[in-house]
Amino acid sequence: MKRLLPLLLVTLLTGCAGTGQVAYMPQSISTDSDSPYEHRTDAVGTLLDQAWNAMAENDLNRAGSSLSRAMRISPTDPSVYYLMAQLRKKQGQHEQARELAGRALSLGPESGLRRQIQGFLGGLG
Repeated sequence: MKRLLPLLLVTLLTGCAGTGQVAYMPQSISTDSDSPYEHRTDAVGTLLDQAWNAMAENDLNRAGSSLSRAMRISPTDPSVYYLMAQLRKKQGQHEQARELAGRALSLGPESGLRRQIQGFLGGLG
């Protein structure tokens, strides 16, 4: 619960209400963290949550399938592109990860997500 509280606090403080987008996304995916997408009630949120959990379980094919469906449903959601970028990085496809993160930035994410994407890009070298 102590690990979840900072994530919830950041999500609330960054003001994602009404945007339909996630305000915060941790850069690393681990099996002991909850999905930051579980609070979204839309179809894309459900798919992002499924992808997040699949990545935490190292089921990269299932994560890719969920993200592809999310991208078809909402081709302008920067959260979809950012999580896909993280998947590609985990798969060792750094150039594609860079392109997807750049696309996420071009879609005008809110400031918290923008900072996360910029940090992600900085970590790619």
